[in-house]
Amino acid sequence: MKIGVVLLNYNSSEDILKLVEELYNIEEIFIVILDNSEKMDGNLLKLEEKNRDKIKYIFNNMNLGYYKGNLVGVKYLFNNHNINNILILNPDVGSNAWNKIIEKLLCYFKTEKDFIVGPKIKIPGYKDVSSPKPKFSFYKEIIYNFLFPISYIFLRKKQTKLAKKSGKVFTVEGSAYMVDAKKYISLENYFNNIFLYGEELIFGLIAEKNKWDIYFDNSINVLHYHPPRKESKTYDKYYIESLKEICNLFKISKMLENILIFSVYYKNYIKKLILKIKR
Repeated sequence: MKIGVVLLNYNSSEDILKLVEELYNIEEIFIVILDNSEKMDGNLLKLEEKNRDKIKYIFNNMNLGYYKGNLVGVKYLFNNHNINNILILNPDVGSNAWNKIIEKLLCYFKTEKDFIVGPKIKIPGYKDVSSPKPKFSFYKEIIYNFLFPISYIFLRKKQTKLAKKSGKVFTVEGSAYMVDAKKYISLENYFNNIFLYGEELIFGLIAEKNKWDIYFDNSINVLHYHPPRKESKTYDKYYIESLKEICNLFKISKMLENILIFSVYYKNYIKKLILKIKR
């Protein structure tokens, strides 16, 4: 069976080259590298030229964001290679056992309901787990934000508990996961106005709506070398834009949306206050 892998590049070609080296010797693998950078990467072009039987490099001409960037690769593999189960990876992940990981992930795709499966994500030097994600509700998110940082402690405990067993979950982290390409492509209209952040949440909400299944396998470990994301003005901007669009997509009242957005600003204010005190 041919295996498809999508790697999304944004000024991270060194990580891409390292990851391709880890994946390259898997039989029947085809890797698509999508480039969201401002200009073509010479190293990635050379990589494609030397390995056209296994690698396709696509320059997007603009930064399409996370889902839409990956979508180009998923469509290419589905339309040109007839591959439906596709592994989507961040450039900064790694493993010395990709062959076994892919075999295990493929085992989850047995019925028309199966949508996504993700492994356990380990960040070197950090104890906290980032996958799977607890079930989401807009009301719970508001409460979480207003009760931060106490709520953060409870969230981490819940995530740690969830990560102890494999099975169906609300959603998984987006740094490494396998998808059903047909379903992934069918979500295109949900992401018309979303550039970055909130993608995993949308996957979970749509899976609930369509009665699709998302799985987590705690026996599979993938390293994510990038440290946990630090909030910034850029992050806040895109995250809040995504939240507003999610509220619109799922028909949330304007009043609830306004409370949710205010709660995010409040949580961010508390975070900054805590950081100032620590200094």
